[in-house]
Amino acid sequence: MQRQPQDFPASGFLLVLVAAMHVGLGFLGHLAASGLPLYSLGRSSLGLVLVLAGSWLMLAIFGKRTRWLQTSIALVGGEALIGAMSLPFLFVVTQGISNIFLELSLLLFLVWNIAFIGHVWRHALETSMFIGIVLALGLIVWYAWIEIQLLPFPGDA
Repeated sequence: MQRQPQDFPASGFLLVLVAAMHVGLGFLGHLAASGLPLYSLGRSSLGLVLVLAGSWLMLAIFGKRTRWLQTSIALVGGEALIGAMSLPFLFVVTQGISNIFLELSLLLFLVWNIAFIGHVWRHALETSMFIGIVLALGLIVWYAWIEIQLLPFPGDA
């Protein structure tokens, strides 16, 4: 985590590229868990919209909207990268193969993602790492709640 959001170029093309990766990898993860292609596409697309909207809202609250493009590139790209690395573990677990190593690995990816998001918010908002992690946790819970409300798992609806 050496790079800061401001180190990324303010490029719309780069945002579209990392957004496509984010949706594609999210689709694969949701598909592994649900086996439902349309649901998986909707859920991964909604996840991207929530990250982009949440970053705009958070930056607007802190009066730093001019940082939206670079912050969004960092958040979306970093989450896609961490998601890509966790996919093999997720695929194995969703096949019914589970052990403490796999479960701890997935937990470590979650912790890494929270730390990464906190790092991005720390720099984007010029605040402490503690505040960045608190914001990361709050946003993750908010995103999950909205996703569950709008697109509950079909078996749970």
